[in-house]
Amino acid sequence: MSMLALGVAFIGIVSCNRDKEPETVAVSTDNTTELVTQDEYEKMVAAKNATEDTLYQTINEIDNNLRSIRENQGLLANNNGERFSKKEEILRTIKEISSLLEQNKEKIKKLNGQLASLRSQKQKWSKESEEMKKFIADREQEVLGLQQLMSDQTSTINYLNQIVDELKTANHYVADNAKRLDNELHTAFYAMGSYRELKDHNVVEKKGGVLGLGATKELKDDFEKEYFTEIDTRQVTSIPVNSRKAKLVTNHPVGSYEWHKEGDDGNTDYLTITDPEKFWAASKYLVVEVK
Repeated sequence: MSMLALGVAFIGIVSCNRDKEPETVAVSTDNTTELVTQDEYEKMVAAKNATEDTLYQTINEIDNNLRSIRENQGLLANNNGERFSKKEEILRTIKEISSLLEQNKEKIKKLNGQLASLRSQKQKWSKESEEMKKFIADREQEVLGLQQLMSDQTSTINYLNQIVDELKTANHYVADNAKRLDNELHTAFYAMGSYRELKDHNVVEKKGGVLGLGATKELKDDFEKEYFTEIDTRQVTSIPVNSRKAKLVTNHPVGSYEWHKEGDDGNTDYLTITDPEKFWAASKYLVVEVK
């Protein structure tokens, strides 16, 4: 909106003869003419000049405020991609615009009061005043729109933060489950003892054969799990035996393990698992019978 060019014309004043400074002066107002004294005439002129000065000063202040509003409006419009990433700057600008709008409202109110004494210009000013009011109302709507956008952005940020928190929680849950499943995958159990010890602890039993002949020793279906020792197959690949004779009761692939004898006494010292993945694929439970 360009500089407001408000021309203020005081009521028509007609002087009879300035050189002779008449005692009375004819003054024309609203199609009527009346005579006033020279003193009254000078007071009217002084009042007119004071009113005009105040009016022009107020108009200039409004114009400066509107120029500042336009500059701030341009600042908001030119931010493009950074428009909503600089919250503090946007909120500060909105606050400044709102303050200037309120100042202009007060100045317009003041001008309307002053213009009551200048009836000949009231109609023209009312039109321009309405234009300024509309301009201010439009800017207020823009400010409300910006505030709504900021509110929407804040809601979006809060929603995204909530999703991030949920994803972090889910990630921890998945990680914990993955760790638990990995540990379970590499967990195995072994039990060692004589046949009688294993039988007494409800670990093995004989199946098949006739009258006890030709029977095979096998892991019971409802074996006692508490008798077994838990190990991590990634860390434990050698199990101490220290027995004269040892054999496997459970089935494990040949070639996936070895018996080690270190001394000259003929005892089996260790069961070494050479291929853990293959060895534990058949069963996670190992039973060694020793004598």
